[in-house]
Amino acid sequence: MAIIAMLSATSIALRVAFAALPNVQPSTFIILAAGIVYGSRGGFMVGALTPLVSNFFLGHGLWTPFQMFAWGAAGASAGLVARAWPDIGRNGLMVLGVVWGFMYGWITNLSQLFFVEVTWQSVIAIYAISFWFELMHAASNVLFAFVFATEVLWVLRRYRRRFEVEYLEPPPTGTPVDA
Repeated sequence: MAIIAMLSATSIALRVAFAALPNVQPSTFIILAAGIVYGSRGGFMVGALTPLVSNFFLGHGLWTPFQMFAWGAAGASAGLVARAWPDIGRNGLMVLGVVWGFMYGWITNLSQLFFVEVTWQSVIAIYAISFWFELMHAASNVLFAFVFATEVLWVLRRYRRRFEVEYLEPPPTGTPVDA
């Protein structure tokens, strides 16, 4: 649980630090890495805590639950992907970064529908206007994964292995122990 809190704090600090750059969000990279290494629950927790706490600095609003759901789903899906492909590395994280760069924006865009009359034109306008922001988010995810994924995944996996317990079968009775 402490590692989830530490990854959440890292994600929160990076989100606040990069807030001035539109949709350059290293938080998504941290959330996806947490999901890959610590599973769907860990990824979801890091993802949901990131906007909940960082929005105390950046501003809460109707969008906060949508951000919590989107980043939580990103972390949870990374855990599911890692379960299917346990040796996922930098390239897999880059692909997840592109997918969630767009998915995060598409999910959080739903919060804007509270502020406009909901018509097909308004929905299309919201998603068309946000396309470049989603593209920037996806590109920054690829950049962070390309530069940091190998090392970050190695460190997180190594830390996780420190706390794994492996049960060994005792030798059959009557066999020498030193054989």
